[in-house]
Amino acid sequence: MINTLVKNRWLIEESVANSYLRFLHLKGLETNLIEAHPKLEDLPELKYQSKVSWDRESRLLVATSSTKQNVAIIPVQGTMTKRGDMCSYGMQDLSAMIERANEAEHIAGIVFDGETPGGTVDGTPPFGNSIKNSKKTTVFFGDNMVASAGYWAASQADYIIGNSENPTSFGSIGVLCMHEYWGKYIEENIGEIKIIRAPQSKDKAVVNPIEPLTDENEASIVEDLKSMCDEFKAVVQSGRNGKLNASKEDVFTGKMYDVKDALKHGLIDKIGTFQDAIDLAAGGASNSTTNNMKILGKTIGKAAKAKTSQAEEQPAVESQDQHEAEETSVEDQLVDAQTELTQVEADNATLRTENEQLRNATVNQASTISQQASRISELEKELAEGAAAGATTVVTENDKGPEFSEEKELSSWEQKAVKKVNNKK
Repeated sequence: MINTLVKNRWLIEESVANSYLRFLHLKGLETNLIEAHPKLEDLPELKYQSKVSWDRESRLLVATSSTKQNVAIIPVQGTMTKRGDMCSYGMQDLSAMIERANEAEHIAGIVFDGETPGGTVDGTPPFGNSIKNSKKTTVFFGDNMVASAGYWAASQADYIIGNSENPTSFGSIGVLCMHEYWGKYIEENIGEIKIIRAPQSKDKAVVNPIEPLTDENEASIVEDLKSMCDEFKAVVQSGRNGKLNASKEDVFTGKMYDVKDALKHGLIDKIGTFQDAIDLAAGGASNSTTNNMKILGKTIGKAAKAKTSQAEEQPAVESQDQHEAEETSVEDQLVDAQTELTQVEADNATLRTENEQLRNATVNQASTISQQASRISELEKELAEGAAAGATTVVTENDKGPEFSEEKELSSWEQKAVKKVNNKK
């Protein structure tokens, strides 16, 4: 882990990176931190409890949508590395899960349960492509933090949802390389360490914690990072497909945003719950999503029209205060639209629940009707048997008294049976 932290190029949130650097001073780090992550089939009990279960057929975690469809749950948690580290699944493992989900006919969509500060550049582009090329709907649910490499991956999903039930932030779109120089520590506590290279190997491991970083080497690293950062920006823009709102501020500086600001800048599509993400991946919220986009579009259109009208009425030169007030007004309208959008989603969820209850009531009524039909058949059978028994009764002349009446002597059902038999004759 130490070598990975020192040598690799990282897409990771700054505060987390700094905390990792402090770990380098701890003794016994390598044996204490490198632990095997839990088995995937153990996660329902350890993390998800009743919401998620282990699906033996696909060998994936699966949750059920409000429409009773199966959705694969893929955990993108902890520090992201290509082959896995620090109790996290590797990005190659996660890509294999995506492939299995796409092959499973009984799985309708995929939800990525994301809580990550980011990770290494190595492995991130292929993982992002696996999400982008998924045949099934992908939803990235962000909880607590989705930063750097984590957001690279999230931006390739069809939808991004920020957790409405827990403080969550998105962003840190940028690249860094951590380098720590141990020379003074070694000199004061150990002695002198000298690196000797073969004459033909003057560029061998020139970036290391033993030797000071030269200006030339640092400039080379910066140029390399700049190229990767440009790629990061292009990938996010392509993945978000015009959803980013660049008019407010540059979101590519490495800054983190809470869910409200992330929604305002187009970094996410919605603020909601884990169940919302499951329903969206299953397609159960497709109609409501379309309606919500129409509502939001109408509100934005009204705001733009109002802004144009104001611009025509005002002088060509506008004060900065007026301009800022106008932007605030548009932002308020967008927030109102999001509130209305959230309410519509809640109403749709209520309607889906009521529809499910009506469906269950219909099933119960059908069962009752079937039971009643069966009982009627049993009664008709008993009537037929009683009629047959009544038809065999013999009455002699000696048995007839002066007031004898067959109708009086026979019970009502026997009378009906006799009439039915006579009619047949």
